[in-house]
Amino acid sequence: MKEAGGVQVKAAARLGITPRQLAYKMQKHRIIKEFRFEH
Repeated sequence: MKEAGGVQVKAAARLGITPRQLAYKMQKHRIIKEFRFEH
C-alpha cells in the first residue's frame, strides 16, 4: 500500500489481484488502512 501511495486499486494491480480481493485479505489479516486528509 505504501508503494502505491495508499491507493488500494494500484496496490491490488501490483499484486495481480482485484481491489476486492485485497480488501478481503486486509480485513482477514486485520490490516487497518490509514486515512490521510490533505487540504
